[in-house]
Amino acid sequence: MLLKEFYKKYCDERTCKLHYKRLREQNGIYCKRCSGTKHYWLKSKEQWQCKSCKFRTTLRSGTVMESSNLPFHLWYQTFYLLTTTKKSISTCEIQRKLGLKRYEPAWYMVHKIRRIMSKINEIEQYSSDQPYDELYLTRFNQPEKSGVQNNQFRRKKGHYGILMTSCLNERSKTNILDKIRLLAVDQPNEYSIKKVSIGKVYQTENYRNFKILNPLENNINFGTFPKSPRKSPWINTIIRNFKIILRGIHHHISPKLSQLYYDEYCFKYNHRHTSEPLKTVMRFGVLTYWYDCGQP
Repeated sequence: MLLKEFYKKYCDERTCKLHYKRLREQNGIYCKRCSGTKHYWLKSKEQWQCKSCKFRTTLRSGTVMESSNLPFHLWYQTFYLLTTTKKSISTCEIQRKLGLKRYEPAWYMVHKIRRIMSKINEIEQYSSDQPYDELYLTRFNQPEKSGVQNNQFRRKKGHYGILMTSCLNERSKTNILDKIRLLAVDQPNEYSIKKVSIGKVYQTENYRNFKILNPLENNINFGTFPKSPRKSPWINTIIRNFKIILRGIHHHISPKLSQLYYDEYCFKYNHRHTSEPLKTVMRFGVLTYWYDCGQP
């Protein structure tokens, strides 16, 4: 969707509310008190009221916008910015574009939307007919330096990622991987690798930190990095592009929230050929189980 088309379709607060109301009614309204499904709309209150117990449900209740006082139009603009940018966009940039005075509301809004992308990746992974066949272990270094001691800089502790890839898309004329999934791990060990291991595990770089994996070779099926002319260049490109995004746009991410950034990158890669990723995120944002993976 082009920018002018977005502002033409969602021009003001009232239009965004009507669209959000229509999305919720398409997925069904459920009463929190009696689990009833029959409601009627109170126009003056802008709420649904249950026919059985008279419990009222607001537009934001149970959705990604719950407990937020930000206008609907700001939420819709953030949906658009996060789903249509090719690489990524920082929270500070979103704060400036939306004209917010404080950083915290923008931070919570952005990470809630990233939670939706994480949920979509999880559902697509387990519902796909084409499973992930190979794992690639890599490490994402932190570019910032933590401080000075004895006139020397010490780099912050890096975090690791496991890249899950599916088979090449045989229908495509170009040698492009069909689906990917990045999983964040604090330290690569036998449990974290075997938890997601399907076939062989490949190491993409010869980091000294990977020496801790040597005792695990008897229990994990390690393999040398494939030098296939079709697949190998795309593995390196995917990892290199994500490292550039981390260092050039976000600069520093917390290891506790690194999975959200991984899922945003994978969502954009997996939906690069879809027409409307914005509609996909909005549709999952109104579902009542969007927060099953936890609050940020």
